[in-house]
Amino acid sequence: MSLLLIILVCINVVLSEKLPEFIESCAQNDTNIDECFVNNAMKAIPELIKGIDYLKVPVLSPLFIQQIQLVHTDNII
Repeated sequence: MSLLLIILVCINVVLSEKLPEFIESCAQNDTNIDECFVNNAMKAIPELIKGIDYLKVPVLSPLFIQQIQLVHTDNII
């Protein structure tokens, strides 16, 4: 069992990607961790719009949506 755990951890370390340069690491014990997440999200938006090749994120500008369908029901939930 422990050998399997060690193998899985090693695979995870080998396959893990570094954070993109526009994302800062947030410390778990940071008192302002929410602010860190929001700042990272705000920094990521312009990069996501341009597209990120190595993460296979397509260019989102201009964003073309061919069809949107809304369904109205009387159910609240």
